[in-house]
Amino acid sequence: MDIFGTVLGYIGAICIGIFSSPQLIRVIKTKDTYSIPLLMFAILFIGSLCFTIQGIVNICLSPNMWDTYVGATIANFFSTVLSGGVLSIKLVHMYFAYKQNITEKQYCEQLLAQKKKGSK
Repeated sequence: MDIFGTVLGYIGAICIGIFSSPQLIRVIKTKDTYSIPLLMFAILFIGSLCFTIQGIVNICLSPNMWDTYVGATIANFFSTVLSGGVLSIKLVHMYFAYKQNITEKQYCEQLLAQKKKGSK
């Protein structure tokens, strides 16, 4: 049964990575963060961070059962990093848009226009 749980944990880690990676890649490529809900990614980040910390604590407190917790902990770590990346980029875009007294959408469009202009 321990092997079954461990295998499920690793499969979950792989699925989380596959699920979360495209969003971060899309945000980096398109510079579009205005269509991403801030609250959703903030909740996802906080939840993933809490589960990651819980997994680390469980591994430290029960080192003889580390294989039970490591898969889920890795999955939650991936989710924390990826959602944190998207959230960070969104917050930076919101900040710079605020500083320029424009909307986040206008700021993202400016970034995209600069990117297109620079590639020509």
